Amino acid sequence: MVAAFAGHKSVKMVKVEDENALKKDKELEKKHPSLTVPYLKTSSGDVISTPTAIMSYIGRSSTDAKLYGSTVFEEGQVNQWIAWAECLGPCMEGIQQMLFNTPKDLDMKKFNALVDELKKQVTPLNNYLKGKQWIVGNSVTMADIACAAVLTPAF
Repeated sequence: MVAAFAGHKSVKMVKVEDENALKKDKELEKKHPSLTVPYLKTSSGDVISTPTAIMSYIGRSSTDAKLYGSTVFEEGQVNQWIAWAECLGPCMEGIQQMLFNTPKDLDMKKFNALVDELKKQVTPLNNYLKGKQWIVGNSVTMADIACAAVLTPAF
């Protein structure tokens, strides 16, 4: 998800090779005690973690792009679709974990059940998008980015 913001002027991508190295950064630990990834360190040095919080920060800091919509109603819709995308996480995680198994270890019955469940879960979005280019409004919003980030591994 954070990769979607790589071009944003206030975001610097840092690849964490060793998550244990995070625990050695005492300055980071003061501002980010859980030391979870992903996290975003702002230009002021403050830290925000969790994908939704990071998206909210970046979306609201890009007022010219209107990533949270053009109206208060559209902002509500964006938040609604972000929450919807978060609910897909467990199903997507199950599918991804199974895909990392070797072919002989892949339980096809369980895998197909997860794929069928995912198809059911994305039906509302598919129906909602008929005749539309974007999920909310007339341009890309955080709703589009959140749904794309969650669903991309399925493809």
